[in-house]
Amino acid sequence: MFCELCQRKVLATTKHHLVPRAMHSKKRVKRLYGDRFHDTIAVCSSCRRQIHTLITEKEMAFEFNNLDALRRHPGVTKFLEWIKDKPADCVVPAKSSR
Repeated sequence: MFCELCQRKVLATTKHHLVPRAMHSKKRVKRLYGDRFHDTIAVCSSCRRQIHTLITEKEMAFEFNNLDALRRHPGVTKFLEWIKDKPADCVVPAKSSR
């Protein structure tokens, strides 16, 4: 399995909603994204933890709602550079920097 964010071969991935499920009931989100608000990517647990530590749900919904945008987030970019050479079984505890 490969993590779509860090592009490492990992032991397991989970679905990450690009637009957080908590935002799905918002009329503005439905109007903005239509059916696209159900889009997900497969990410490793380290990347998932880092995303949720660095980015609020509102920011995810309106600014970082696709893979390219996530990769451009300064904190995520720094994390991806750091984790790229780590082994597949490496699980990284996230540190808050909001």
